[in-house]
Amino acid sequence: MDFDGTRLIRAPRADVWKRLNDPAMLKTCLPCCESYAAAQD
Repeated sequence: MDFDGTRLIRAPRADVWKRLNDPAMLKTCLPCCESYAAAQD
């Protein structure tokens, strides 16, 4: 998957980072995403 361009998000950086690291929230942001799981080391 390639991402390019920029977006201005009018929210505190900490809030945005928290949501981007929330699997349920991130799934809603990815078109056609049916499931999402964090990678295991």
